[in-house]
Amino acid sequence: MKQIAILTNSVFTCGGEQRVVCILANALSEYNQVTIYTEDSPSNQDNPYNLSSAIQIEYFHPFATNLIIKGFRFLFKLPGFKILRNYPWTWKLTHYNKKLVYRLRDSLQGKYNTIIAVSDRFSLLLGFAKQAGLQAQTIAWEHNSFESYFRTKNHRLWKQESLFIAAAKGFTHCVVLNEDYAEKYKKYLGVDCKVLYNPKSFVSLEKAPLQNKKIICCCVLDIEPKGLDLLIESFDLFVKNNKDWKLCIVGDGTDRQKLEQLVKEKNLQAHIEFLGYRKDIRELLLDSSIFVLPSRWEGFPMSLTEAYECGLPTVAFDIPALIPFKRNEACIVCLPFDVQEYANALLKLADNIELRQSYASKAGQFANQISIENITQQWLEIL
Repeated sequence: MKQIAILTNSVFTCGGEQRVVCILANALSEYNQVTIYTEDSPSNQDNPYNLSSAIQIEYFHPFATNLIIKGFRFLFKLPGFKILRNYPWTWKLTHYNKKLVYRLRDSLQGKYNTIIAVSDRFSLLLGFAKQAGLQAQTIAWEHNSFESYFRTKNHRLWKQESLFIAAAKGFTHCVVLNEDYAEKYKKYLGVDCKVLYNPKSFVSLEKAPLQNKKIICCCVLDIEPKGLDLLIESFDLFVKNNKDWKLCIVGDGTDRQKLEQLVKEKNLQAHIEFLGYRKDIRELLLDSSIFVLPSRWEGFPMSLTEAYECGLPTVAFDIPALIPFKRNEACIVCLPFDVQEYANALLKLADNIELRQSYASKAGQFANQISIENITQQWLEIL
């Protein structure tokens, strides 16, 4: 039995990354001793994704440092100082200085065979700790698209390619979520990656009958990455031609009020319903007939795997995250970010139940490929 540590920002809050970390941790804990290091507060024990009691939890704050460094990091957030984010030396000083690297190394040393860091900040810190003498297999597990990390202004690892390349020298493996990302890491960063898809989060023997006039979207209510403004614009065009269907938006987030205001401005209150955070996602999906993913970027959309598992036809924009999902034509993929084409795709599905059933059948075939058993076996092969 191996000792495995997973470093992540949270497992006790809601989100796709948190969900898949809990799914994989539960699966790995059947064969190994798993410990999760999280930045969550010890007072937060909501456990929305049913993390196994066999998994040990360590609460840690790896980026906590002195007041001078904290002040420097605060400047990153101010409009006049955001340019500081563009220089690798500022990130090395504020997030990956020797004190932080050595502290992580010493806290993990001799305890684990394998340490998995979940996404950007933790991956870089782990890579530098390995180079500072940490004795363990180190895996960087990146959870978003290459574009989200390196090509989105002032977001994640914008302008930090050289810092990632330096940290990657300490990775035993770098794991990404599809072949497109792996090609770009190799081409632009010179980093070889392993491709491991995320597993679906549940099994549903029951499939949606596709009879109800409901379209469903499940995501964190964050407008820019999730494209919810595009979805509302598209649905506004849809309603002009079909007033019988309702759009249900499941989830919560900081942009909820902005989205509700946009719905009011377009006079769509009778057609769009905000359901908030819900635990009965499977039941909501089974009660719907079309799933929508309007995201501008994603890593490996867990909500889409759930829609596929429930047998829903889906509509999405053609972003790199969709590459695995569109191979067997299980999804209607629209030009980014053409709201009229998106509305037309919704109308096409709404008007034709046979077409909905055809896409649903293909979706189910892909869902079978990403079972937790299959994905866990692939992970075990590299551990």
